[in-house]
Amino acid sequence: VSTQSTWRVIPRVALPSRLGDVMPPQKLDASGNNGNKKLFSNGMTRMQEFARWACEQEEPTIIVTGHSLWFRNFFQTYLPQTSDHPAKKRKMVNSGVVVFKLSKAKHNGKDMYRIDPSSVSEIRGGFA
Repeated sequence: VSTQSTWRVIPRVALPSRLGDVMPPQKLDASGNNGNKKLFSNGMTRMQEFARWACEQEEPTIIVTGHSLWFRNFFQTYLPQTSDHPAKKRKMVNSGVVVFKLSKAKHNGKDMYRIDPSSVSEIRGGFA
């Protein structure tokens, strides 16, 4: 599949005075944003909570933004240990766009999450 066919030109528009003017509330759900991370929390717990949340969504696609270090740690955690994918070693570029498939399975009664290395696709910028 050619990634060039996924690009389209979006016309310039005037910036809205309020977020609600451009994005209806049902499209933007910030209910999971609890502000700053807790003092004694840890990254693994937050990544597990995010992976669980992502797999519980009914939508087939979700869009997530975040810091490149968080994404690198996420890839290091959920790509197979045997994978040498660049996402495990390099950070995403600023404003980079990457798509991937996150899967959930049960192992010994525990939820396990995995990113299929072949599903990771650099749409814009990629890893540097």
